[in-house]
Amino acid sequence: MLEALERTLHQVASLTRSLDRWSGDEDRYRYGSFLECYADFLASVSEITRVLSGLDEDRLHEQAPQLCRLADQAQQCRRRVAEQAERDNNASTHASWAAPGVHAWGRPRSM
Repeated sequence: MLEALERTLHQVASLTRSLDRWSGDEDRYRYGSFLECYADFLASVSEITRVLSGLDEDRLHEQAPQLCRLADQAQQCRRRVAEQAERDNNASTHASWAAPGVHAWGRPRSM
C-alpha cells in the first residue's frame, strides 16, 4: 500500500508540473473534467490513508472490509481518470494511468 501511495505522490508531482506548463483558457476548459476526476481519485486515496493511519489490531476485522471497499472505490476513480484522459485525447496522462498489466495499486491486471 505504501508503494501505491508513493506512486500516487509521484503522479501528483507530475500533474503539478504539467499544470504549471499549461496556460490559457482553452487548456483549463479542456482539462477541467480530467482534473475533477483526478481530485476524486486523490480524495479516495486520502480516505484510505486516514483509515490506514488508524489501524488497530483489535478492530482489524472491522477495518479490513472498510479498506477493501475504499480500495475498490479508489480503483473506480482511477478508471474514471484514465477514461477521461482518453476522452480528452491526452495520451501522456493516459499512459501513466493505464499502463498495460498493472493497476494503480500495483496488482497485476487481467489481460
